[in-house]
Amino acid sequence: FNIGAMIRWLDFNDTWLAAEWGHPSDNLGGILATADWLSRNAVASGKAPLTMKQVLTAMIKAHEIQGCIALENSFNRVGLDHVLLVKVASTAVVAEMLGLTREEILNAVSL
Repeated sequence: FNIGAMIRWLDFNDTWLAAEWGHPSDNLGGILATADWLSRNAVASGKAPLTMKQVLTAMIKAHEIQGCIALENSFNRVGLDHVLLVKVASTAVVAEMLGLTREEILNAVSL
């Protein structure tokens, strides 16, 4: 929670403008918290923590998922907030980071 709150604290975050707008950096809270948890558990088990490349790749994936959905879908026209896109992107990326299968990721995103 603290990581996500710090990211949004000053509200000087990025903006994606398309059919739907949004803030891809809102995905960072879930990604960084999960990366931290996975790394701490790995180190405690004598394994290597996540690399910056793995974390940056997760961030790029979330940005692309959110952005691609936003390109042609205007959720605000039907009364849905753009944060819906953050939920979908963060869920998909964090689920992959946690090692879920493709089917499990699809199930998680569909909730």
